[in-house]
Amino acid sequence: MEESLNQQKRQHYRIQYPLSVCPKLKLGDCFYDILDLSEKGIRVNIGAQALKIPREITAKLIIHGRKDQIIKGRVHVDGNLNISFIMGANSILLELPASTVKVDIFNKVVVARYENNQLTFNEPWHQLFKHLPEFPVEVHFHDGTKVLQVGKTYRLDEQIVVISFNTGIPFSQIVKEQLYIAKNFAGWFQEHP
Repeated sequence: MEESLNQQKRQHYRIQYPLSVCPKLKLGDCFYDILDLSEKGIRVNIGAQALKIPREITAKLIIHGRKDQIIKGRVHVDGNLNISFIMGANSILLELPASTVKVDIFNKVVVARYENNQLTFNEPWHQLFKHLPEFPVEVHFHDGTKVLQVGKTYRLDEQIVVISFNTGIPFSQIVKEQLYIAKNFAGWFQEHP
């Protein structure tokens, strides 16, 4: 009975990795350790690094007494889970003094602090993070295999990001990874079911 309940909870087998051989997630020009993966998603340790979503995002800046402005930039999540929106150097807001503003981002109006061409959101990180649009990711395996995917943030806990995939990691790659770990790390799957 308990076994059938566990099978119902997970639709895909998940591989938990020894840290010394974990695959890497490449987002833009940054690499992050993948702690575990399944065909349809990964858990990534961002640690103290900033997580830089490699896709330009459009938002609307709402400033009292001024015309709303469309802004473009990139979303960063730092090691303390602060979410920022970094605008390009050519932004017309450079002359704006530090202030609290409203931003319409991901179809949600939130309060942010504007300073030095950067918006830092007051909204709890988990409320904003789940609204990020899809973005391209690349998974690098120990054998040199690279799998390109379109990812969507699913959850952010502490310094762990869960990203789901549209199409998924090929099952043949999952089997290859299982065989590699079983051969090189005797007993790993018994200790980490």
